[in-house]
Amino acid sequence: MPKTMLDYIRESHTAVLQNIDNSEKLTRQFVDNYMECQNGRLVLVASGSSYNGAVCAKPFMEKMLGKEVTVMPPYTFVNYGFEIGKNDMVAVVSQSGGSTNSIAALKKIKELGLKTIGITGNLESDFKDYSDVLIEYGVGIETVGFVTKGVMTLALYLMLSALEIAKKLGRVSGSEYGAWLEKMRKAASTYPSVEKKTLDFIEKNKKVFTSMKQSYLIGAGPGFGIALEGALKEGETVKIPTFAYELDEFVHGPNFQLNPDYTVTFVDCDMKTHDRLLQLADATFDVTDRVFILSLFGEKQAAGGALKGKTLMLDADDIDPFVSVFTLLPYFQLVSYDVSERLNSWKGHPLFADFETKSGFKSERHIKMREEQKKAGL
Repeated sequence: MPKTMLDYIRESHTAVLQNIDNSEKLTRQFVDNYMECQNGRLVLVASGSSYNGAVCAKPFMEKMLGKEVTVMPPYTFVNYGFEIGKNDMVAVVSQSGGSTNSIAALKKIKELGLKTIGITGNLESDFKDYSDVLIEYGVGIETVGFVTKGVMTLALYLMLSALEIAKKLGRVSGSEYGAWLEKMRKAASTYPSVEKKTLDFIEKNKKVFTSMKQSYLIGAGPGFGIALEGALKEGETVKIPTFAYELDEFVHGPNFQLNPDYTVTFVDCDMKTHDRLLQLADATFDVTDRVFILSLFGEKQAAGGALKGKTLMLDADDIDPFVSVFTLLPYFQLVSYDVSERLNSWKGHPLFADFETKSGFKSERHIKMREEQKKAGL
């Protein structure tokens, strides 16, 4: 029987734990290539969930490397990536390895005279024809188009790569290195509890979740990448307009659209931004009752008043914000899956098939591979 999106959500934390234990071997190619280019910039070129996974990893990577990490969509890179230098490391990420924009980015890198580095979940994809260095990041096969396991394992791969580089450069000690691995394990190990609490929370608030018309997801720092991917998943599956905003940018324009029909979810993952988040959630609640807070924290940090009942408290105060993606992102994946099941919203509008055909966003090889997988019942 074909696997569902829920199957892959549930597999994600196991894959994360396995990959943590295999960190040094898994990341060796990335680390070796970075060491050759460490005086240049690190540029990650990716789209969709791969882009969001890179954004989820970006705060941790910058903390480990002590420098800015650039995350750029492929189309922008090909047409406007004019500042790429000969010492920069540019890696193109595509889980399928069959996205035409990512293939174009690899071709562009070749034109610039740089080494082409492709990071993918499929070593037999088009990427193998265009990559000098071909990296499989530890996801395995994920046949459901609304990827979940892929984004979690990609965020982990990039974070582990940065940690291994930091150890190699002496930016973290051996004990700090081990401590960060343990923090990642702890965050991933929360999944069984997160699933139960999330599904109970959805059931409790099912009238709101099954009547969403438009949705805002708000986060800052490590929480912004989580909001980005959550917004993509809700839009893909529930088929509603869904947008992600940085916490304080939310009040500089997007807030003017608010009315009682809007659903707004705040990602509460860091005590540095906690008080401001509660302030804005409270203000938002004056406009719409459809406000939720997804919080790492427990009763001590919970919102008061009416918002208390709107807060999913994960009681995970000991999870470091920089690795909180492994605890918090499953919430949005589960919401997207569960609500789509309730509404049977998986199929798009019948005219969308024409869009897929004309847009040419996947290669012929990838399309053929997917057709073969469907015939095989995968």
